Amino acid sequence: MNKKIPETLYWENGTLFLLNQNELPNKIVYKKCKVYTDVIDAVKNKVIAGASAVAVAVAYGVVLAGIKCAKFPPITKTNFIKKACDDLSKVWNISIYPKKAIEKMMVIVDMAVKLNPENFIKKLEETAKEIYDQDIEANVAMAEFATRLLKKESTIITHANSGSFSSAGVGTAIGTIKTAFKNGKVKKVLVDETRPYFQGSKLTAYELQQEKIPYMIMADSMSAFIMKTEKIDAIIVGAEKIALNGDVANNIGTYALSIFAKYHKVPFYVIANTSVIDFATTYGVKIKVADLASEDVLKVGGKNISVKEAVSRNPELDVTPASNITMIITEKGVFKPNKISTLKKKK
Repeated sequence: MNKKIPETLYWENGTLFLLNQNELPNKIVYKKCKVYTDVIDAVKNKVIAGASAVAVAVAYGVVLAGIKCAKFPPITKTNFIKKACDDLSKVWNISIYPKKAIEKMMVIVDMAVKLNPENFIKKLEETAKEIYDQDIEANVAMAEFATRLLKKESTIITHANSGSFSSAGVGTAIGTIKTAFKNGKVKKVLVDETRPYFQGSKLTAYELQQEKIPYMIMADSMSAFIMKTEKIDAIIVGAEKIALNGDVANNIGTYALSIFAKYHKVPFYVIANTSVIDFATTYGVKIKVADLASEDVLKVGGKNISVKEAVSRNPELDVTPASNITMIITEKGVFKPNKISTLKKKK
């Protein structure tokens, strides 16, 4: 990973440091998390975002809870940390990945009464580090698979942020773009600004700039016209959740992009860790989409951009049907969307 790109998160001397995405690209500021509720607050305030990044953060949140209760009496310890795990598992409901991370940490939590305080904390730290390492390894693997699908000197469109800041490191869609660029497969990247939170223009553009990958930012509404008037070789996006049938939930605007891509016959690739696949959700229509604060649409930089009486809608995600997706690329290989269910048998 480019050393110029700050780490999304790191663990040091019993403290979790989270890169504050709200301050990028202008400032590099880390939030210090010393108790597990600090992690919850960070996620709620969008200090950290993205299924993979949040999954690793909540895993370390469990470590923080373990440190707090390590010397409690056995029953008190168990009750405290199980409540912490429950609280942490609810903080990012748009993806199942953080819940899977918590489940992995719970294996150690269930051993709590059998371990002395020092070994208990050590085991929690080792498991959280394992989740961190596995996320990076998965990102590297899927980037290599996806790179093989691209033509030389491709012009790519991407949406939202699916790079280092949305994961433990490397990233999914942007991880692919970085790997493909190094292999001569990427000529230029067109970055959707991604309203209303501007993840594309704030985070993706920053990362591409640091990697010296040629890019241009465009308003989300421009992508159909660009596909009509320029040669676009592929659309590459990430995912927050994938249903059993291959429908994909991702940042709002992904669905529209898939429609434009299908109409203009541009390959539409989803790059995602298998941990975002929710095998219990059969179809995308069953994925619940929450509305976020309407003022986020009506304000930019804290200033109103509309009349003060205006109201708005602000759905957090949309769901792209499997029929609009060319391939889903994971760390376990490349799959047609209707074949993603075969991974259920390989768990």
